[in-house]
Amino acid sequence: MSLRSWLGVGAGAAIALALPISTWIVGLSLEGLVYTAEQARLRDIAIEQARPVTDLLSALVPAELLLGPLGVFIAGRSARIRGATRWLVLMLATIPLLGGFWLLGLLTMFGALGSSL
Repeated sequence: MSLRSWLGVGAGAAIALALPISTWIVGLSLEGLVYTAEQARLRDIAIEQARPVTDLLSALVPAELLLGPLGVFIAGRSARIRGATRWLVLMLATIPLLGGFWLLGLLTMFGALGSSL
């Protein structure tokens, strides 16, 4: 297998992982545990300041169902994957991993916000 374009592989990976990683980073930036009333007040302020970003990421959750496989497809085409068996192996290897990143990001963000799925 020879790569046609490193840029295409990188772009495909970026498309596939952009939403899960950004959701995970936003979740990590908001603190989940509160010990005192002052920390609770500061956490509430941070959550309200991050509300537009979290609302946008929550609205884009269904888009990951399209962007994930699209990014894998772009990376596969750039890596010159040929044949149905190789495509099946690529999808079976990457989609569960991508789904794990996606779930990790969602659970981290929603856990930090104190809401449930």
